[in-house]
Amino acid sequence: MHYKFKILIIAVLLTLNASGQSVKLYDILKHAYSSASDLSIINGKNLNYVIPKYISIIDTVKREDRDRSFNILYYLNDTAFESHLRKVKNVTVLSVNFNKIGNGVMEIILEITNTKDDQYFGTYKFFTFIDKRRLKLVYNNSKKAWEYSSIIKIFDEPRVGQD
Repeated sequence: MHYKFKILIIAVLLTLNASGQSVKLYDILKHAYSSASDLSIINGKNLNYVIPKYISIIDTVKREDRDRSFNILYYLNDTAFESHLRKVKNVTVLSVNFNKIGNGVMEIILEITNTKDDQYFGTYKFFTFIDKRRLKLVYNNSKKAWEYSSIIKIFDEPRVGQD
């Protein structure tokens, strides 16, 4: 059952990409972290994002936005990301997980973590929690893009022994 669900999600996302739909990551982050306290989480940071191999609805076009206080660095694969991590030794990582897709509504989970080269290349990949939130996106037919609607949940920092 779980395997069939993953195939269904991949098929839906590929269909979304084929019909020109996109998720504009810069815009979503700008809205999801718009309050002063939330903005401090991403302000001045380079968010490192590895583009998923089979899901390509994330709009990775770089735009000049003078209001933006953060930057997203895109990597086509893990090898490119790992090469960058070896050079800079410490990075902030952005993960985007597609949670639910419905008729004109999608939920995604944004997770921001930090890792260092000695933590990442050890026996286990270790990341330090910074922020995690579930967002609701709605589809804008005229723009053929998914847009930020609201924050559904802001997760607490995980703790040892927590379910």
